[in-house]
Amino acid sequence: MRRSNAQSAYLMTDEQNLENRPILTRTQMAAQFREIGVQPGHTVMLHTSLKALGSWIPGGVEAVLLALLDVLGADGTLMMPAQSSNNSDPSIWIAPPVPEAWWSVIRAEMPPYNPQTTQTSGIGVLAEYFRSYPGTLRSDHPNLSFSARGKHAAHILASQPYDAPFGEDSPLGRFVRLDGMILLLGVGHDRNTTLHLAEHRAEWPSKAGVIQGAAVMLDDLRQWVALDEAVDYASDDFDQIGAEYERQIGYEPGKIGRADTRYLRAAPMVEFAARWIATNRG
Repeated sequence: MRRSNAQSAYLMTDEQNLENRPILTRTQMAAQFREIGVQPGHTVMLHTSLKALGSWIPGGVEAVLLALLDVLGADGTLMMPAQSSNNSDPSIWIAPPVPEAWWSVIRAEMPPYNPQTTQTSGIGVLAEYFRSYPGTLRSDHPNLSFSARGKHAAHILASQPYDAPFGEDSPLGRFVRLDGMILLLGVGHDRNTTLHLAEHRAEWPSKAGVIQGAAVMLDDLRQWVALDEAVDYASDDFDQIGAEYERQIGYEPGKIGRADTRYLRAAPMVEFAARWIATNRG
């Protein structure tokens, strides 16, 4: 009899004992997405940790994506971060840092950003799978891009300025103006990219920009360019902002599998976050 160890590809946990792990199917997940408020035609920004689902999923990462697309339907739009932080200036890398002697080599040899082929980094297996899924589009920022598919995808991703990649004239700004919904599946507000838009709207004493860098194609030539960003983005206080916002509106997270899951309108949360940042950041 032919045997296979393929089940490990669908197990969203490091543990190999399945007895205490429930099965979670595409059909069950679709029902749970509906229970927390996802509806056909919604525009959704997803951040996720698949391990937090704590379940054995027939079809693995594909089943999770398809369950959500099933609910959103033909008029819905799904969006995820597609950040490629490896294509950034090595002088500011901290996880891990690299020797200063390498910096010039990295700047000279880093492949230029290509929305079709540049892999995401540090944002999870589902975001990388979604980036390469047939029909998914991707924005043109070399290290802070987004991917999207569905009714509003082309509009959302139309442009992403180098100086304000999370600003009003960015995929985030257009997502919020479409009354988009934030979906945090198994992760907290520290992963809530939408709150970076609040940093553009808010003013606080130490607000400052930052010089970044990336390899891009310009005039058919590979070049290393400086990215003069208006805001030095930080997310250290995003969990606190999220907790206070949820308390204010009386929100209780739902569940997808075993994962705490939040489904919130982006526009009022960004407005709250901008006021909070202006008041609380030094």
